[in-house]
Amino acid sequence: MLDALLPVAIATLVTAACLALTGATASSDLLAVGLGVASALLIARAYWILSDAWSRLDVFRRALLAAFAGDGPLGPVPEGDDEIGQMGRALRTGHTALLNARAESRRLAALAAKYDRRAECLAEFTAAAIAAPYPGAVWPALGRALHTGFGSDWGYRVLLRDEDTGELREAAAAGLRPERPAWTLEKPLQSGGRISGILQVRHSDTAAEARSFLEALTAHAALSWANAEDHRRTREDAETDALTGLRNRRWLDRHAAEELERARRIRRPFAIAMLDIDRFGGINEQYGPAAGDTALRAAATCIRAAARPTDGVARYGGGQFVLLLPETALDAAMVVAEHARLAVARAKVAHGGRPLALTVSVGCAAWPLDQTGWEAVLAAAETALHHAKRSGRNRVEAVSLPW
Repeated sequence: MLDALLPVAIATLVTAACLALTGATASSDLLAVGLGVASALLIARAYWILSDAWSRLDVFRRALLAAFAGDGPLGPVPEGDDEIGQMGRALRTGHTALLNARAESRRLAALAAKYDRRAECLAEFTAAAIAAPYPGAVWPALGRALHTGFGSDWGYRVLLRDEDTGELREAAAAGLRPERPAWTLEKPLQSGGRISGILQVRHSDTAAEARSFLEALTAHAALSWANAEDHRRTREDAETDALTGLRNRRWLDRHAAEELERARRIRRPFAIAMLDIDRFGGINEQYGPAAGDTALRAAATCIRAAARPTDGVARYGGGQFVLLLPETALDAAMVVAEHARLAVARAKVAHGGRPLALTVSVGCAAWPLDQTGWEAVLAAAETALHHAKRSGRNRVEAVSLPW
């Protein structure tokens, strides 16, 4: 309506202007009415334009706030070919770009978090594996690292080479086991140029960063296991008696202290038996040191055979041996000691074609449930051993420590 009357208003204004310029006379009332109508129409048109512009700008403002407020749909934006419509189209394009940027930012943040988690996991695993007290402790740490790094659908298997047969035998496994699919990664367990086994790891994530994580993890596991194995062998060599193959006094001092501490912790008894070859000095003097070595090896074999699987056997020095008997009361320790004594006495030992009469005397002592130290238990067993020697040898004696 306003658009239709607008030419009339303009025409009226033009006519009035022409009359005024030419000096023509006209009814003042008619001219006043025309000018009033024209002015009203122009004011109404201007108001309508301003109102429409304000309304569209308000729509633009709301759309702009919605664009930065969240990730939802943008909603209505101003349309048209004027500046406000162009601003609306630019807003819609910018909002689409913003949503894409936010999605990419979230993806990169998740990827960075995964990298950080796996890097931290690798560092924790390396620290735990390096500090592993024995080789087998590396594999539980590897399982925890795989669980942290992948969450689920993972598995590993360790195949160790048997030193006697050379065959690979499974030593450890955790997680899901594959049926037919191949392992994702295989790494040799290598130390000093010698491959002692294979570590196999499987996971469904085939991304490059996942494979890099697996590569680093398994490389650290293989190296840590090899180092722990070398350390174990070095310690065993240092704690093994070269002549008899039994543990030596260094192992005895360390292991006995550990067993005594364990006995205190679980409140269980702990006993030892000290065995001494009877007249060992006479064997060396009569037949020579080689015969003494034969007697030592024979006695060691008999004592080890008589010991239980949980017992520790060590050569204490000279012709003396010690049995560590965890969770064993004094009467039970005397039974084990008697088995060892009989095994030595019944053994047929010869050197240079001549038989060697071999017997041992045994002294037993047990740790009571108080604060007695390892040295006190050893001294009590030695006292019982001296009593067995004075009582005729080839016998078992015991000393009861005060409770």
